[in-house]
Amino acid sequence: MIVNPSTNGDRFASNRSFNATCAPANPGSVGIDGRKVALFQVRVIAQDFVLGHPGGEHIKYIPYRYTKVADARLSGTLAWHNGDPGQIRLLCGGHNRIIADFAGRIAPIRAAERPRLRRRSVSDSEKCCHPAPPVDQVPPRPRGWQDFPQPSADALYWAKKKRMEDIQQQLAALRRRVARVDRKYSDASPSPAPAPAPMPARERQRAESRAFIQDLMSGQVVATPHGEHFETEMLWERHRRHGSLDISDLAELPEDLLAQLSDGAIARAHPTKWAFLDTETTGLAGGTGTYAFLVGVGAIEPAGFRLRQFFMRDYGEEASLLYRLAEHLAQFDVLVTYNGKAYDQPLLETRFRMARARHPFDRLEHLDLLFGARRLWKLRLESCRLVDLENQILGVERQGDLPGEMIPYCYFGYLRTQRAFDLVPIFHHNAIDILSLACLTAIVPFAFRSPESAALRHGADFVGLARWLDRAGRREEAVSLLRRAVAMGLPDALLFKTLWDIAVLEKRLGREDAALAAITELAASRNPYRVRALEALAKHYEHRERNYAMALEMTRAAREFADTPAIRRRELRLQVRTERPLPLELS
Repeated sequence: MIVNPSTNGDRFASNRSFNATCAPANPGSVGIDGRKVALFQVRVIAQDFVLGHPGGEHIKYIPYRYTKVADARLSGTLAWHNGDPGQIRLLCGGHNRIIADFAGRIAPIRAAERPRLRRRSVSDSEKCCHPAPPVDQVPPRPRGWQDFPQPSADALYWAKKKRMEDIQQQLAALRRRVARVDRKYSDASPSPAPAPAPMPARERQRAESRAFIQDLMSGQVVATPHGEHFETEMLWERHRRHGSLDISDLAELPEDLLAQLSDGAIARAHPTKWAFLDTETTGLAGGTGTYAFLVGVGAIEPAGFRLRQFFMRDYGEEASLLYRLAEHLAQFDVLVTYNGKAYDQPLLETRFRMARARHPFDRLEHLDLLFGARRLWKLRLESCRLVDLENQILGVERQGDLPGEMIPYCYFGYLRTQRAFDLVPIFHHNAIDILSLACLTAIVPFAFRSPESAALRHGADFVGLARWLDRAGRREEAVSLLRRAVAMGLPDALLFKTLWDIAVLEKRLGREDAALAAITELAASRNPYRVRALEALAKHYEHRERNYAMALEMTRAAREFADTPAIRRRELRLQVRTERPLPLELS
């Protein structure tokens, strides 16, 4: 039983704490009003002799429930002492009775035995305003309670004797058990440990699946000033191929390859100074709650293409991963990513900022290959994702690849179960992404560097490249590529748009005859640009050749397909001009 000081702020609150334990002494052996109740022997352990006021203090008394009678009778009663912790008085039924009067063992309470109770310090002013009540003054009697009869001295004696006998029996049994253990190990010779029982197949498979990632993959745990993380490395040798491209071709790329695609930002940089980066994250939302748990960095070397992957086995290893990533990127001058300007780099900058570290991207020139890939292939391919480009352009088909949208779920599952085998597809997915990114870098910038010698096999790809050249102001090359695309064959919708673009570019270049031929070809067939072609012919005949009759004919032909106010106004104006007599020529 635990007896605590009252902390409810009443006038009997105490600023000291002590324990009182009660044990039944011969339960049920004493009858009170024809009922059997339990007797209690109280042992008090106090911190010191000074427990409160000299006149005594009240404490809240929580009894141990041995019987229903004891629970109903003693619950909520008050016990108190008069300066002597060896004498505990029980207040029940309005009477002040001593239930235990003995010399208590006074000893300091150790930290392990000290009760975790909330204490309230009592100031001197409160002690003066609320002095402890005298011994004879008893708190009011609770409603509905009855008086307990005074236990007899004989009952207390037999209860104490029974308790001592039980303790002696327990000590004797403990001595016999200790002696038996001593005899067992004193003369026994050391015997070999028994062979472990064979593990069931399912349990063995589960234990193997929970192997550490450093035991499952080739790599090592790297220690940094900020902790530890896991790193692994992979090399594709020069003689190997990835789809339609040789790995050896990467080391032979020219230094000025990225100049045109980067608009001159990367004038010259050796391929060995290019870092190909890709991340695997816990989500696509970005922000402070998204982690990059796997970061892969590829590099071109004379021996081939080398990939290093930085992996954090738990969230606490992020600072160590970022530290090593910044160290590794210090040897490069150019960062090549795929959609990295919109996602990977901002996410890593956020993670560096959250780790209170400086990110290394300020000094690196960043080339996002997504923009160049879209200019080339968006007219032919439905999707320009990296996985689709490596299949359509490089001819690589992944077998058993993990979809990108499932990667966060696999990592969360690893954090819960520690099954490192689930991480192998994530590492493979990241490695193939970076290798494909490097191979596409050998194709896309070449097309922008020398468009005439671009190794493109579809007319739609030349159209996309010609549009980029037109926006760059290289119109001669753009017209040449557009005519080349028409000769290679285009779908109808793209063909008519390309013919219109040829006419517009030829007119801007001052070649009216070439523009007129393209416009006449568009006006001769039904297509979305037929009305605009007829209007362009009407303008040409009206303003260039002064042939109002032919201009009126082209305008009326355009009105048959689209009757607009602008076409009607042009028709009226040309009709007036055709009816007006021409001025006589002076001889």
